[in-house]
Amino acid sequence: MSAFQQSESFSSLTLADQWQSPPLPNSDPVLQGTRYLETLRQITLKSVSVDLVGDLSLRLKMCGWIGLNIYKVNRRLQALLEDCQACFYPSEQPAVQIFAAPLAASLALDGVCNILSQPTTLLIDTGRVVPEDWLGAVAHEYAHAVVASPGHSVRFRQVLTHLCLGLGLLPPSSQKLSEALESWPPCRANPNPQGFWLGEMALSI
Repeated sequence: MSAFQQSESFSSLTLADQWQSPPLPNSDPVLQGTRYLETLRQITLKSVSVDLVGDLSLRLKMCGWIGLNIYKVNRRLQALLEDCQACFYPSEQPAVQIFAAPLAASLALDGVCNILSQPTTLLIDTGRVVPEDWLGAVAHEYAHAVVASPGHSVRFRQVLTHLCLGLGLLPPSSQKLSEALESWPPCRANPNPQGFWLGEMALSI
């Protein structure tokens, strides 16, 4: 297959499929990582939501790691998303795409759900959360996708409880206030989020 044919085949994939596929041979990792981040900025509510922290050389190193490895992380998130989808009948499953994203520190969020995009887009900061708790972060944002609302209403609680029970996660108690639901299920913070995007953490995915 020629490079042109490979590129043409790549562009025919859905956006999520593209970034769950290994980079094309001889592609520049830094340019690939930069392109990935620009793609995410175009499908978020605010482009500044996706950001890398550090000086230029550090950000270039992170872009290089993203360019080489992001497809592996996205494949893992896709598997977790499919676990969430399996908790609902096909007719109840929203159209959703998911990506790993370094979210701006100013957001202080582990994940974002853009219900205005088509399909609904989930961004999970896999650097902020330990890998063992990625499922909880995905479940929370997926619940927003099902409800099609950014709030933490009674309906959100019902959907999240259903997901937690189906996924083997601790469900929220009925007494939980909406403020408490903002960070449910509990996800353990990674003490070195920047290290994840620099490739300093072993990926067992």
